[in-house]
Amino acid sequence: MNKGFSLIELVIVLAVIGIISAIVFPSFSSIQKKAKYAALRSAGATFQTSIEAFQMTKGTYPIGQNILADQLVSQLKSAGEMNSVPKNPFTGQPFSSSDGPGKLVYSYDSTDDRYTIQFSGETVSTIAVTIESP
Repeated sequence: MNKGFSLIELVIVLAVIGIISAIVFPSFSSIQKKAKYAALRSAGATFQTSIEAFQMTKGTYPIGQNILADQLVSQLKSAGEMNSVPKNPFTGQPFSSSDGPGKLVYSYDSTDDRYTIQFSGETVSTIAVTIESP
């Protein structure tokens, strides 16, 4: 009696594994994308809390148009309103001005006394999350 698997049996098993992975992989990448966007919203809430605390302390929001992460963090840290910088879920590093995916851009409109924080998605041209002043 011959022990082991025949070539046909091995090919069938590999085909089944291939079909299952073809079904699971797109779902997994979609779940990863949703998790990264949720992390962006969470980081946005952290920035928003620090910006609101800045406004309570200084009487105004951080001033500027299209301010990148390093500049915003510098203003918030110098006012004592941010101790640690949240991590960009796309890079795994703290937000910085050199970020591509997950790039943070802050703008303040002094005429309306309102601000906007925007985070890019997987590409810099795609806005994934926008947070506006309450």
